[in-house]
This record gives sequence, C-alpha cells and structure tokens, in this order.
Amino acid sequence: MSAAAQRKVVTNGTSAVARPLAPATSAPRRAPLSVVRSAPARRRAPFAIFCLGVLAVALVAVLVLNIAVSTGQYQLVQLRSQQMGLEKQNQDLAQRVQNFEAPQNLAARASQLGMVAATSKGQIDLKTLLVTGMPKPAAKGGAAGAVIAAPEVPGLVV
Repeated sequence: MSAAAQRKVVTNGTSAVARPLAPATSAPRRAPLSVVRSAPARRRAPFAIFCLGVLAVALVAVLVLNIAVSTGQYQLVQLRSQQMGLEKQNQDLAQRVQNFEAPQNLAARASQLGMVAATSKGQIDLKTLLVTGMPKPAAKGGAAGAVIAAPEVPGLVV
C-alpha cells in the first residue's frame, strides 16, 4: 500500500487534517465453505386439499341446516292449520254449551223429562224454616206458565 493510501483525510472544522490510518489488523479467518441444506420447499397441494375439505364441510353444513329449516317450516304450517281447526271446534262446542244453558232450552228439556213448572211460588226462610207466600203443588197437564220457545239452532237436537 502506498503512503497516500494509508492516510485518511479527516475534516476538523473548516480545515482538513491528514491522519494516519490505524494499523491494519488481520481479518478473522473464514470457515471453509460447506453445503448448507435448504429448507424443503412447501408444497401447495396439502393446503389446497385442506381448503377444499373446509369448503365441502361448509356446504354440507349449509345443506343440512337448510333441510332442517324447511322441515320445521312444514311442521309449523301443519301445526297452525291444526290449531285453526281446533279453535273452530272449540268455538262450536262453546256455542253448543251456551245453547244448552239457555233458559228456554232448559225448560224444554225439563218438560221432555216429565218435570212440571210451578204456577205459584213460595219462599223458605232457612233460619226460621218458615214458608212465605202461597205455594201450590205443580199439576201435570196444568198451565205451563210463561215458557219461551226454544230457539232453532242448526245441529242442535232438543
């Protein structure tokens, strides 16, 4: 090396000063070259198969859920239809009970069973056990009093 190459020019403020370079030390020895095994290349096939498997599982899950929902929908429609039929039947039965409880129907059924309406009434005082009024025993074939005729209701057998 030449003397000029061994000097390094360093600037100090506005003037340049030449300073000698530090003595060159021997560079550390390098290890001899050897073959380094590279990491095996990752194949894309397993990842692609995994992605397709996840996709297939997701599609099957959606199909199963869709079938379950549609089956539930059919059952819901069937149960609502059944509920409407039962509500109509309940209304019909409630109407029949009201018709049987009507006073004119009770009087008509009582006369069919052989009961006779009283023409005069009396009252019993339960504390003293006294009968007030002028009660007379009911006679078969007598005047029926004020009986209202039974209404004509379709489907009602009197």
